[in-house]
This record gives sequence, structure tokens and C-alpha cells, in this order.
Amino acid sequence: MIGDCALINQGYKLIFDLKIWLEKNGEDEMRSTHALTLDSTTNSGLSGVYGLYGTSEWWDNIEKGNVETYIVSGVIDDVSKGHIFVDENTMITIVSDNAEDDIYEGVLFTNESLKSECGNLYSKGNKIVVFYILDELKDKDTWNPLIKDKIGVLPITSKIYIKEGN
Repeated sequence: MIGDCALINQGYKLIFDLKIWLEKNGEDEMRSTHALTLDSTTNSGLSGVYGLYGTSEWWDNIEKGNVETYIVSGVIDDVSKGHIFVDENTMITIVSDNAEDDIYEGVLFTNESLKSECGNLYSKGNKIVVFYILDELKDKDTWNPLIKDKIGVLPITSKIYIKEGN
């Protein structure tokens, strides 16, 4: 697994860290996610088997390896110009280092300050590493477009690192 320090030493910049973001801005998101997880009348949402989203129990299970993780690394090949389904500069295409398929990923800007500070890094030719947490869903038959051979999990973006291309 690629370590945070190794990426920083290679010139990558941490663009997004879910744990930090949730601590500062995620109260409403966590509250609504917890409510859906705990709602036994629906098959929607996370299972909560490893703790409620964003809680210390959840993070502990991730750190202990009880929750599967997934890493995508590659080069940004395209940035959306906007069309009927996608707003301008909100989607990128990553040509993965480890797969034959291109991977489409939303661009995460949690606030305008981050967008102005880091938006230029989401540029064609820059290298990117995205860490995902694969949390289990209540609906075990749910398919996701990111990890096609895994069903019943939700890939949650945990960290994003970007390095300007040479």
C-alpha cells in the first residue's frame, strides 16, 4: 500500500482527507448517514457492521484492516467541459496505472477556498492517487461503476493526492 509519507516525499499534495473534512464540516452528513444506516425499514444506506460512518469505531476498523480499501493511481487524462449531466470541471477521467479501463471520478471541492487553492491541480497530465474505503451496504446486490468486480460496497473517497506532471 502506498503510504502518505511516501507520496508527500514524491511531490504529491494532499488535496482531500475525509477524516479531517468530517471533523470540520461533516456533522450534517454524518447525522443523515447515521439515520439511514439505523433505519431498519429501508434497504438503502450503509450496513454499519463496522461502526457508524465517520465515528471513531468506524475509523478504528478501517485502520485495523477490517474494512477493505482500494487505491486508484494514474494520470488525469481529461477534465469535463460540462454537458447536460455533468457540470463543468466536476468530473475527471483517470488513466489508471493498474487497469485497462479509464476510471471516472468526481472532483471533490469541499469549499471555495479549496477550489481556488487546488483546482488547478485537477489538470490533464497531472498524477493522481485516490484512496477509497469500501464500506458495506445494506443491499448486498448493489453494483458500483468504480470497482466492477465488487458488489454490495460503497467506495467512499478517503484521500486524494495530486502531483503536477513533468
